[in-house]
Amino acid sequence: MTAQRPHLDEGLQPERTSLAWSRTAWSLAVTSAIFIHWSPRLGPSLLVMVAVALLAALVIGGTRRRRYDRWVRGIVREQVEPQIWAVLLLTATSTLLGVIGLVVILGDV
Repeated sequence: MTAQRPHLDEGLQPERTSLAWSRTAWSLAVTSAIFIHWSPRLGPSLLVMVAVALLAALVIGGTRRRRYDRWVRGIVREQVEPQIWAVLLLTATSTLLGVIGLVVILGDV
């Protein structure tokens, strides 16, 4: 007995997208660990970056399955909607981490 596929996308787009978001969440989690490692040298203000990166990783990881299901339903209906808010929030998070990083580093000079 073979399992039924929920969609007929031969390129497995939902799986690739879901894996990309998983890698992003793991990257943010690892980045926060690196920030913790640097905190004795750069000070406790770096812990704000740890919190931002970990929060983003948790949000991405927590919503990944729901977004995967939305992609599969979109493929079945042949009407896939882009994940604009997810991309915008990730862009804002990355920008925020960069700005906080500059403030921490330039404040250390």
